[in-house]
Amino acid sequence: GTNLIDYIPEPQQPKLLRSLKEAFKYNRRTTCEVTGLSGDSKRWFNFSFGGPHGNAGVLTTTVVIREISDDKRAEEALRTSGEQFRDFATRLEAVREEERTRVAREIHDELGQALTALKLDLAWVHRKMTGSAEIRTKMNAMIAHVDDTIDRVRRISSELRPAILDDLGLIPAIEWQLSEFQKRTKIRTEMVSNADGVKLSSDASATIFRVVQEALTNVMRHADASK
Repeated sequence: GTNLIDYIPEPQQPKLLRSLKEAFKYNRRTTCEVTGLSGDSKRWFNFSFGGPHGNAGVLTTTVVIREISDDKRAEEALRTSGEQFRDFATRLEAVREEERTRVAREIHDELGQALTALKLDLAWVHRKMTGSAEIRTKMNAMIAHVDDTIDRVRRISSELRPAILDDLGLIPAIEWQLSEFQKRTKIRTEMVSNADGVKLSSDASATIFRVVQEALTNVMRHADASK
């Protein structure tokens, strides 16, 4: 002889009433989840209203109430675990980017400078040489080899963390990456973008750039593409 709503906390009443009305309006089973009964916010209940049926012109429905506290706790634990995993993955990727940036700068600055100095020394020796043509040929080959090594160092440094990403931003970095990809693979590339005015954080830009890099790698390995 009492009203079901009287047992439901006031903040939870609208969704219960909405579920009840939908059961009668659409003649189908509806459900909702309610907490706070008897002031206990740690317990959850599922209210399931059956489709209405008539008797002597009066429409009635049946409600099944099932406690789902354990399910809600498991759901919350899973959600929290998922958030923690995403946070961990985000921090891990940030650390990776920092390490790539540090290594790229050290390779570019330390090794690049050392190779440049070596090239200058070889060029000086070459100018002072008065030996045979064979020695001069060998010296030219050594200088060419150093030039090639300098190019490789620059490429490795750029692949680790292109300076253009930090200096000019995401769009120019992607354009540079496409250009390098086309040179290396002979696959024609074209960039279409409407994101020139978009402002992104350094982490977001780095993440998108890595996605593009991985996509291009997959194209090169698996797509058998010409464009």
